[in-house]
Parts: sequence; C-alpha cells; structure tokens
Amino acid sequence: MQERHIVLSGEKVSIAEMREEDQEQFYLWRRDHPELMTLVRDHGTPTLEGQKAWFRRSQEPDRHMFSIVLKENSALIGHGGFVDIEQEKDEAQFRITIGNPNYWGKGFGTEASSLIVQYGFDVLEFSSIWLRVPIDNERAEKSYRKLGFIELGKEEFGGEEFIKMVRKRG
Repeated sequence: MQERHIVLSGEKVSIAEMREEDQEQFYLWRRDHPELMTLVRDHGTPTLEGQKAWFRRSQEPDRHMFSIVLKENSALIGHGGFVDIEQEKDEAQFRITIGNPNYWGKGFGTEASSLIVQYGFDVLEFSSIWLRVPIDNERAEKSYRKLGFIELGKEEFGGEEFIKMVRKRG
C-alpha cells in the first residue's frame, strides 16, 4: 500500500486524499452501525457497489472530499469535505462523517471539520460554507457552533427537519 498524501494535520487527525481503497471501510461502517445511518440521514441499504459509486461521484468537479485519518498512525476514521460547490458564488456545502464509533463525541470530528473548513477558505477560496444538521443532532450542532457556524433557520429537506448553518470567510 502506498503512503497516503496528507493535506492538513491537526493535533489528533489529518485530512488526506481520499482513495478508492477507503471505500470498503466506509461501506463496512455503514453496514455495521445502523446508528451511523441515522446520524447521516441515509435510509438506504448500504452496498459496496453503492459506496464505490459514491466515491466515483465524489471525484466530480462540484465535490472535494477527504479521508480523515488519525495523525499518530494514519488509521482511517471517517471522511468529509464539500459538495454542491458553486464556483460562481464561491460557496459549498460542508459534510462530514466520523464512521468509526470509537471516535464519536471525543473532538475528532470537530478537529477534522476545522481542518476541512480551513482548506475551503484558504485553498479553495470559498467566501461561505454552509451545512444542514439534523434538528435532533445536538452534538453536531454544538460542534459547528464552536467552529463559527451560525444558524440561518430551520428547513425541511428530504422529508426531515434540519438546521441550516453558514460560516463566512474571515
């Protein structure tokens, strides 16, 4: 296995290039942890082929996704990045999933989110980054507020209620 290209590192995690070989682990997390599917609001039945199709889609120009790895040993713990990139508006939607439940609620997602948002502003030069957080995911909402996201309001999406949040550059 080739060494993984690290994009940015924090204290505990790094964001790295996402590789096709990561998809099997992402699929296993989705398959083996139904609570993860609830958190990310994915009600479909996970398949390995579906995960590989998601990876191929993540390589399109309107997306920029990373794998999230532990800094100490490069163990894969999740993925995150940007979807719905609108170059003409200099904005994108942020998404993150910590797939390994052993790393939930311990600050790994907040740190990874901070690195990804930093990359979005400093490298991709977005003027704003927005997200939707499920109304009942208080842990994620708290993390996003800590990172400077502010609430724009509530909205329905896919038959569920979300809080829409945004962070502007600067």
